Amino acid sequence: MPDLTIHLLTTYIANHKLKLNPYFILVGGIFPDLLGRPLIILLPQNYLFSWVSVLLHTPVPVFLLAYVASLLFTEFNRKEVFAALSVGALGHMLLDMTQKHYGDAYYWLFPFSFKTFDIPLLWSDEYILAIPVFAVAAGLIWVAKKYRYMKTLNHEIVKT
Repeated sequence: MPDLTIHLLTTYIANHKLKLNPYFILVGGIFPDLLGRPLIILLPQNYLFSWVSVLLHTPVPVFLLAYVASLLFTEFNRKEVFAALSVGALGHMLLDMTQKHYGDAYYWLFPFSFKTFDIPLLWSDEYILAIPVFAVAAGLIWVAKKYRYMKTLNHEIVKT
């Protein structure tokens, strides 16, 4: 699996064009790992929990849990929270789809099918090499946003 840094950086970069709620899309970018990884970390020898973790990396359970999470917010914000969590989680799963596996990967059509498919490009540890590239891209986007904000702010001050 690409590490959390890659998931967060790619989600931040993608949101530059998507313009969803930045906080919730970033949480969505690591949402599948937040759901399943604590079980494996706390109980590493438990076979059942490792299966639960794999199944929590599939669209149907992730989107259902994103919906449940969105219910914790006011009715006014639910749609925005659900959309941002879902898009971030979808990006997470698509990025996970590009890693190589020794055995079965994730079951993308669970609970309808236990067939697995992926686009094996890199081993999970090879994604670390991409961190500097994505970090520079995210940094440039952040600087550009701040520059536009300051330019707008200066324009408003001049008008008054």
